[in-house]
Amino acid sequence: MRKFGIALVVATALSACAAQAPSDLADAVALCERVWDDDITAPTQRACSQVIAQSSVDLERADAYNARGVIHRRKGRFSEAVTDFNEAIQLNPRSSSAHSNRGIAYAQMGKGDLSMASFSKAIELNPKNATAYNNYSWFLSKRGDYEDALAMADKALENNFRHQEYHDTKAHALMGLGRQEDAEEAFDIAASFGGAALVKAYQKSLIAKGYDPGRSDGEFDERTKEALAACIRDNCRLMLD
Repeated sequence: MRKFGIALVVATALSACAAQAPSDLADAVALCERVWDDDITAPTQRACSQVIAQSSVDLERADAYNARGVIHRRKGRFSEAVTDFNEAIQLNPRSSSAHSNRGIAYAQMGKGDLSMASFSKAIELNPKNATAYNNYSWFLSKRGDYEDALAMADKALENNFRHQEYHDTKAHALMGLGRQEDAEEAFDIAASFGGAALVKAYQKSLIAKGYDPGRSDGEFDERTKEALAACIRDNCRLMLD
């Protein structure tokens, strides 16, 4: 199942304050920042908790709450994630990243209205937050709101054209709208940026949906493209469900 992405607006306060902090706190700050490199291990979570407990800088603590919330969310602890995102927002109400991450958590909890409000606030605070647009688009496509999803996907791509997930998100919205050729093109672009890992994910999803790509090794050959084209014609919602 396709996962929402991290709403990555770089946590500048964590880096800016680290040089003035005691060495152990500076180390915790640096380790907590590794969340943005997809490190959601227990030591990283403990480091974020240490920053929250020891730092006297509100923005630094807000970034640590936001990072720890991502860990909770990625591990399926959605209530704990929302609690941390709320703390981050209380300390830094203008954190587009925290609002967007909270929107993802709400979506995964089935709280659609709260999710939409959080995504909207994230975009209001930072109209260049491509990840917020992308995550909002994915949420809308899962609901079947493909027109609005396409508009959000296009906004994500305006701000970051070379991101594989944004093209993939657009492709799913185009599939839902029945725009066969446009969807195929968007999947092609996503595959060109995402490489074998993304193509392999497509192949596995195609097999699970009952389409035969002929292989599952990440090579985007003609048979895989034919299976994907059939999936698009059927609006199989490849990785949405």
